[in-house]
Amino acid sequence: MKKTKNMKRILSVVLAFALVMGSFCLPSGVVVANAKTSVDGDYDYSVLDDGTVEIKGYNGTDTELVIPSEIDGKQVTSIGWQ
Repeated sequence: MKKTKNMKRILSVVLAFALVMGSFCLPSGVVVANAKTSVDGDYDYSVLDDGTVEIKGYNGTDTELVIPSEIDGKQVTSIGWQ
């Protein structure tokens, strides 16, 4: 009985750790190590190492948006968070 209780505790800790660490993972292929953040109009964005753009935020007042395919001549490939 005691062994089962300890195994459940260990399993709970391992699963909790896995969930927390999993929430910090980036999608495959996204490299942001040297990304620089800029503002273009109402969009905050970062230029990724591969030369594409990740939109980080919107500062405008429009309630309906169309995500641009390019910003500053670079292809928009993802939407992230600040």
